[in-house]
Amino acid sequence: MDTRQYVVEFEDGQEAELTSNVIAQNMYAQCDPDGNKYVLLDSLIDFCRSTTALCYADQKITRDDGRTYMRRSTAGWQICAQWKDGSSSWQKLSDLKESHPIETAEYAVAQGLEQEPAFNWWVPHVLKKRERIISLVRKREARYLKRNEKFGIAVPKTVKEAYELDAQNGNTLWADAISNEMESVKVAFKILDDGETVPRDHQFVRCHMIFDVKMEDFRRKARFVAGSHMTKAPATLTYASVVSRETVRIALTIAALNGF
Repeated sequence: MDTRQYVVEFEDGQEAELTSNVIAQNMYAQCDPDGNKYVLLDSLIDFCRSTTALCYADQKITRDDGRTYMRRSTAGWQICAQWKDGSSSWQKLSDLKESHPIETAEYAVAQGLEQEPAFNWWVPHVLKKRERIISLVRKREARYLKRNEKFGIAVPKTVKEAYELDAQNGNTLWADAISNEMESVKVAFKILDDGETVPRDHQFVRCHMIFDVKMEDFRRKARFVAGSHMTKAPATLTYASVVSRETVRIALTIAALNGF
């Protein structure tokens, strides 16, 4: 119920009036309940190995019964991570192996470290799993591209094909679906007037329509989607936590009483 508004100045110098609830939501979204922040990984840029790291000669252990096994340890290895916000930090290999296994495995192969005792027991498994996932995704995409009907109804792949199907069937079912979808999503767009320049920091994104047929009433459905692979990942923090409304009110009350 707090309706107070604050003038917020951003890093680029722009100002905006935001309500206290929006500010609090943004603050809580930047960290978890323990106050830890989460940022996006940009790349791995360096590595270092201490004298305590396991050597290849010491990795193979022979038991008293003659059986052998390979020791598994990532101790003694650190990798320098470059984050999306421009900062960098040294992280333990054990942490990056759990949080970013594919990126870490690819970096190890690029640096010729895949045979080191800290990598040789898990890097091949991670890369094989990555290839299996990519293969399944490609198969699913291939099935979608080959599919041309659902419930006996022809499903278009493009807007042009949708209009052609309407002309062949003598109706406007697909055209109506497209119109309803665009009517719903247009509120999210700002249409530039004639002579108005495009913002300098804009990102070009290619968009397209996907079509489907609903099972309950064979209703034609259109979805306007954007290719997120064409945009850069935001440099902002991405962790979103859940906070109770009462906690936010208490925090804002304390801030107001202390003149903050």
